[in-house]
Amino acid sequence: MAEFLAWQESQGVSAGPVRTTATILNRFVLAVMKAGRQGWEEVTPEDVRKFMAAEERSARHWNTKFQRRSKMRRFLAWMAGTCATLPPQAPSNIRQPKMSDVDKTFTAGEIRALREAGGKPPIQLVIELGYGSGMRAGEIAGLEQGQVDAARRIAVVRLKGRTRMVHLTSRAVELIAAWNRTQRRQRARPGSPGTVLLTRQGTSPSNKDVNRWIQEQALRAGIKRRVTSHMMRHTFGAELMEHGAQIETISRLMGHADERTTRRYTVARPEWAEAQLEKFHPAHAKGRGSKEVSK
Repeated sequence: MAEFLAWQESQGVSAGPVRTTATILNRFVLAVMKAGRQGWEEVTPEDVRKFMAAEERSARHWNTKFQRRSKMRRFLAWMAGTCATLPPQAPSNIRQPKMSDVDKTFTAGEIRALREAGGKPPIQLVIELGYGSGMRAGEIAGLEQGQVDAARRIAVVRLKGRTRMVHLTSRAVELIAAWNRTQRRQRARPGSPGTVLLTRQGTSPSNKDVNRWIQEQALRAGIKRRVTSHMMRHTFGAELMEHGAQIETISRLMGHADERTTRRYTVARPEWAEAQLEKFHPAHAKGRGSKEVSK
């Protein structure tokens, strides 16, 4: 296990995810030891299934379940390639995530409904920063006044010790200016932080606040399915891809160090994928599919 963690560090994985992986693997080791296994050669696919079932039952959020599955799959795949005693079929016995487990994007209609639904003063700004700039909830919550250059329409954001530049839409700049003139001035208290967004108590919003605002707005907009604030960021990446941006450009705009991470954010939305099928595949082209296939 220690060798795997060292290998992850050598691949550039940051300290936080490595610690999370170590915690999950420690639980796995305790589980197989409790089952009477004395070494990796005794670990069976059934052991893995039972452990993952217990992990999923204990996880409160779908994202936690997905994270645990992902880290276990990576560890087992690594073991299968480096340890001949581990059953090679073990990784495939972990349930693959369903589409319902994976963070989805908003449709064009949902984005329009979210932007037109009104709502609390900070919500429209949160939507514009997430959808228009691809900012994470933590970056939105922690955005400070001094980090915004309205004239150049850019902002320098920080999260978990990392700094990157994001590009703001004209609407985001206008919303920030309007927010500062009215609501922020009313909410500010002596000792309030310098963040752009403030709660009614004059404190910085949390990630949970940002997520809750989006969920409230979704209900107001008539969106029935479960949504998260991170779906704004996924939509940002997906729309760049759908309009022809190169993966390298999308990766830079989203602040990813690895393009493999970016590809998770550029899963084509169903309506766009269907349009591409109709445009490029003769079997799906409306009015001419059957003729071309029969030739």
